[in-house]
Amino acid sequence: MARSIEGELPNSINGKINDPSQALAAYRGQYIDIYHIPSGESVRFKAYIKDYSDQYQSDWSDEKVYGRMDPIVQFQGTSRTISLDWDVVASSLQEGVLNHKKCSLLFAMLYPSYEPSSASNSSATLINTAPLFKVKFGNLIQTGRSKNGESVGTTAEDNGLVGKISGFTYKPDFEQGFFDPIDGSIRMPVIGGVLNPTPGTMFPKIHSLAMEFTVLHTDKLGWNKSTGKRTPSFPHGGGSNTTTNTTNQNSNMNEQTSANESQIIGE
Repeated sequence: MARSIEGELPNSINGKINDPSQALAAYRGQYIDIYHIPSGESVRFKAYIKDYSDQYQSDWSDEKVYGRMDPIVQFQGTSRTISLDWDVVASSLQEGVLNHKKCSLLFAMLYPSYEPSSASNSSATLINTAPLFKVKFGNLIQTGRSKNGESVGTTAEDNGLVGKISGFTYKPDFEQGFFDPIDGSIRMPVIGGVLNPTPGTMFPKIHSLAMEFTVLHTDKLGWNKSTGKRTPSFPHGGGSNTTTNTTNQNSNMNEQTSANESQIIGE
C-alpha cells in the first residue's frame, strides 16, 4: 500500500468545506498523482494545470537505395512523452509547509535506491532500483486498463502510467510572495507539533512545477485484424470495440498489462 502525502490539512468546519479547492479536488478527483515505485511513496497535487501536452512519435529507419526515388523504410516503434506544467497553491502557512514537504519528497524520488556495501568502512554503494514512476491525472494520464470500457483504479498506484521522469522544474512565484514566520516557529498540529525552521526560511504562496514524463508502455497496444484496437480504452478511456466478447477481452488485457508492468519494474 502506498504511503501518500496529500491533503493533510483541516478542510472542514462543522462538516462544511472551508477550502473550495480541496473540495473540488476531493469530490471530482482532480489530482496529479505521482507514485514512486521503488519506495511505495506517493505525492498528490491539486490539479491547477497550466500546460499539458501528450506527444506520440513513430520512429522509422530510412535506407536510400541507388536508382530508387523513395527510401526503403522500416518501422521501429512508437514512443509517448507527456509534458505537464502546474501551479502548487498554498492558501495558508500550513498548506505552504505541506507543499514544501511534498516537493522535498518529490525531488528526492528522482534518485535511485541503493544497496549499501557490506564493508563497514566503505562508502561504495550499489544501485538497486532505478527511479521509475506511475503517474495519473484523471483520464488524460492513465493506463488503458478497463472493465466494460470504463477505467478502473483511481490512484496512480492502481492505474497510473509507468515511465521515467526526466526531471522537475521548480519555480517560486516571487510576485505572489512567501509565508515567512518571523519567530521561526510554526504550529502544525496535523503534521505533528511545532516546527522550528531556521530564521529566514520561506514557503512560497504559489510555485510552479513542470515535468516531462516518458511512458514505458505496459498496455497491449496496436491493432488486431479481427477485433480492432487491442486495448479499447487507450489512451484516455471510454473506448469500446464492436465485439461480442468485450468483457473477456478486457480481462485478458488487464492480465497482460500487469505482466508487462512486472517485467518493466523488475519484479
